[in-house]
Formats: sequence, C-alpha cells, structure tokens
Amino acid sequence: MFSTEVVHEIRKIQIPVEVEPSKPFWAAPSKSGIFTTKSAFKTITQGAECNDPEDELAGKRIWSLDLHNRLKLFIWRTLFDALPTKGKIGLLFQIQESNCSFCNFQVEDAHHLFLGCPFTERVWLLSKWQVRLHPLSHLSLREWFLHITAPDSNFFPDRSIRQEFITTWAITLELIWRERNSRVHDNETHAPEEIARTALNKSIDHCTAWIAKKSTEQINCAWSPPPPGWIKINSDVSFKDDKFVAAFTIWDHLSTLISTEAREIFASDPFVAELKAIRMAVSKIHTDNVEHAILESDSAVAVKWIKNKDEEIDQAALIDVQEIRKILGKKA
Repeated sequence: MFSTEVVHEIRKIQIPVEVEPSKPFWAAPSKSGIFTTKSAFKTITQGAECNDPEDELAGKRIWSLDLHNRLKLFIWRTLFDALPTKGKIGLLFQIQESNCSFCNFQVEDAHHLFLGCPFTERVWLLSKWQVRLHPLSHLSLREWFLHITAPDSNFFPDRSIRQEFITTWAITLELIWRERNSRVHDNETHAPEEIARTALNKSIDHCTAWIAKKSTEQINCAWSPPPPGWIKINSDVSFKDDKFVAAFTIWDHLSTLISTEAREIFASDPFVAELKAIRMAVSKIHTDNVEHAILESDSAVAVKWIKNKDEEIDQAALIDVQEIRKILGKKA
C-alpha cells in the first residue's frame, strides 16, 4: 500500500506516551492556531474582489473627502446600507414596528429616511441650499453622492461652493440620523427648522476649521502672549459623560498664567457651550476692570454670532450673545 520511503518517514513520527486531549485549532491563516477577528476577515475576503465599479468609486471618493473621519465613516455606512434602520432590523428579527420614525407611513430604510420622508424633505428645503428632493427621487443615495462629488459635476452653479455643499450635505445626513435615534431611543423630537439651522452652524464651523488647517500647513501657527500692558484670555469647553465644562485662562505679556477658572455648565449644543465659556471670560475682565484684553476662542460660529449683529442667532444662544455684547460695549 505504501512505498518503502513513506513507511520509513511514518516510522519517524514520535508518539507521545501520554495522550493529550483534543483541542480546537483555527486552520485559517493564523500562525498560532488561535482565532482572531483579523484572521477571520482575511479568510472571508481571501480572493474577493470588488466586482461593482460603482462600489469601488464610491469608496474612493468617500475617503478622499475633506471631512472629519467620523463623517466619512457615517457616509460609508449610509451609502452601503449599513445603518440599523427599522426595515433592516426587521429582516433579521421580529419587531413590532418597522415604519419610519418620522412619518410612520412607509417602512424605514435608508432611502426613505434620507430622501423620501416628508419630514426629511422639509429639512433639506430649509437648508441654506434649499434642496428640493423631488427632482432627485429617481436617484439612490449613492448615485446622488457620486453626482455631487464628480470632478466634472454640473450640480453646482459655481465650483467654489462645492466643498461647502458637500460638508453641509454630510452633516445634514448625520443630524437626520441623530434625530431618528433621538425619537426612537430618547422620545425627544426637534423641528426641521432646528435641524437645518444646526446643520448650517456645524457646516460653518467645519469649513472654517478645514480652511484654518490648510492655511497652517505652511505656516507655523503658535500661541503668542499679548503685548505689554495687555492680557490675553483663552476660553474653551470640553464634553464628557454628557456634561459640558467651560474654562478660561488669563495670561500676561510674559506668558505668566494670572488666573484660570473652570465650571460645569448646562448647554443645548457645543456652540452654546462655547458662548458660555466666552461669557465667563468677559465677565471676569469686567469684574476686574481690565481695560486692555485680547480674547481668543476656537469656535468660529460663536465669534461670528458675537461680532455680526445681522447674523441669525440660535434662540438658545441669544441671551449669552446679548450679555457678551453688552459687556464688550461697555469696554469699547
């Protein structure tokens, strides 16, 4: 049955005196024989190729966007139908309600949630761009994305607004999903007007941050002390465990820390929290009768609300803005 050579090799095998119990061994590409998520992924995708050119193109364009990685990941989940909508969950588990969390008329899937729901249509129409979804009803979310991100897209009357629109588009998608989750899990609702306004403010802040980032790629941007006879106040907020903490620091021209204060505050969103931190800072210089002060904040939206009296201000921020203007007016 076996040749002499094979028999010779078999006889070389050492049989242990004590028999060890059998144990599972991961036979996939793993040197240790231990199961890992990485080795499982390699096994599943081994030899797999992206057969749909549209999938590959969408993926490349998503990761090349000038957006925060969190937004890129959300866009990817949205375009590749990876969001846990009621309709998707209903295909896997038996649930009592699978209709849209907004209109309750149709099954909740990604296309209806972001393009077909009357509530969502209202949000898009109230946006800065006054997007009307009806002409886009024949498009899927992915087709819409590929259309607006195409290098030769005729979607925009002016290419200079392309980045701003894509940013607002991505933020609006995320805010619609957050509103959906707020209604499903927290029983909290917000009007389309509020969502559209929040999307605009976040878009302004996002675009400002990216412009600042690009402008400092060749410029060494560093904190500098105020001139002699002046003080500098830096304000900021942090968010942790569902709580905002506002803080400010005061420095002199020798970069000596004069004073600092931190306080837990209540705020409806990060922009309002930034305003409260600025209000704390200007109240301090008012109390101390400081005549010459430089105030720095990293929130472009908050600064814009304070400086531009013609700017439409979120009602939640109005009192803080008015108080800051009042104090600064006395110092002028």
